[in-house]
Amino acid sequence: MRMRMMIGAAVLVGLSHAALAAEPKVSKKGPAKSAVETTLPDILKKLLLSIDADPDSGAPPLKVKFTVDLYDDDLDKPAFIWNFGDGGTSKEKEPVHVFKKPGDYTVTLRMEDTHDRVGNADISISVAVPEE
Repeated sequence: MRMRMMIGAAVLVGLSHAALAAEPKVSKKGPAKSAVETTLPDILKKLLLSIDADPDSGAPPLKVKFTVDLYDDDLDKPAFIWNFGDGGTSKEKEPVHVFKKPGDYTVTLRMEDTHDRVGNADISISVAVPEE
C-alpha cells in the first residue's frame, strides 16, 4: 500500500492580485531617486512538496524508500532534512531507511533553499508486531 501526503499547498481562493503583489518599502537613503526594496508575501516563500513512502507499513525490519515531488523548478542548492521518528535522520534527497522496532512513526521532511524558502511535509509509517 502506498500513501502520498502533500503539505504546504496554498489555496488561493478569493485573493486579489494586490494581495499577491510584493509590498514596496522605500529606503530613506538618497534624494528623490531612493532605492525601492520589495519583500515577498509569506505565501510565496513556501516550497511546495509532497513525499511518498514505499512501503508505508509492514513487519520489522521494514525497509522504506522515501521520494520527494517538488512543485518548484527554481531551486537553488536545496537542503533536505529528514527525521524518521525513531532517532534516525538523513540529508539525502530520497533516502532509504530501515525501521527495526514495531510502532507508528511520523516521518518529517524539512526542505530549505538559499532564497530563504522553506517547505515541510510528513508521512506516517506503521511497523506492525511480527506474527508468530
